[in-house]
Amino acid sequence: MYLTNAIIAVRNADLDPDYPDYEETVTDTKEYDITCPAPLEPKSKVSITHSYTHEEEAMSMDEPEADVRARAKQKAKIMLNLWFEQNGQAEAQKQSNEICVDPIKEATETVEDNRPFTKNDCDPFFAGTEVQIPHSETATAEDRDLAVAQQKARAKAQAALDAWYTANGQNLANEQGQCKPIDTTKDGVPDFVNCPNIKDSHLSTDKDKDGIPDNREVLANDNASVKDIPGQLDDWFNWDEKHQKATLKVTVSDFDGDTIWDMCDTDSDNDKIPDNYERHAD
Repeated sequence: MYLTNAIIAVRNADLDPDYPDYEETVTDTKEYDITCPAPLEPKSKVSITHSYTHEEEAMSMDEPEADVRARAKQKAKIMLNLWFEQNGQAEAQKQSNEICVDPIKEATETVEDNRPFTKNDCDPFFAGTEVQIPHSETATAEDRDLAVAQQKARAKAQAALDAWYTANGQNLANEQGQCKPIDTTKDGVPDFVNCPNIKDSHLSTDKDKDGIPDNREVLANDNASVKDIPGQLDDWFNWDEKHQKATLKVTVSDFDGDTIWDMCDTDSDNDKIPDNYERHAD
């Protein structure tokens, strides 16, 4: 009896030898659309990643390992695909609390301003006037929170408005503004007429204190009278509105050509002899 059982055991071992086993693991990721309760909507697809491992036994002691592993990998893929078919959508739906969000809202905002700019391309002794430059910009933004969308839209519009003023504000002011003669003393006579470093009023008849009346030095006309000296701003120059230029109405005497008018020049002939001395010498 014992001998018979031993013979049977040996025969079974020969029929079912212990061939080597090999494992292969495959991993895959699939995306799923999920449904959300109204009014929510999914912000994206849901990605589900899963792995499956299969152990495969060689069919003989001589079967190459690579063949066994290829067979194991193929079966693992089949089982992995079966898992996705049976469980993938359900696993994705479990993430609805994270994926379902408010729908995207769009907001449009307009900002406007009326900024002051001062004309800055005037000639010396002239100052530019201030000009109000109105402008507006509109921008659109999106967000799932309407208040946030509105805030984003306003910020975009404000940035666009600031950029527009930077690019165009000063140029428009230079085009639309005017150049007015500077009158520091507010005496009705522009600075380019007043004598430097002389503090007396423009109504003085001898600004340079050389004893020669201004009416003779200003107009270089012995027959001119004090009343011929321009007294008000508009009496001194002609204003060219189109070109924003001012030209003197009167021919002002500058005998020695040193760009200092004779009425302001204490040595109008530049002979190093003061005019007040020459006046007495005459």
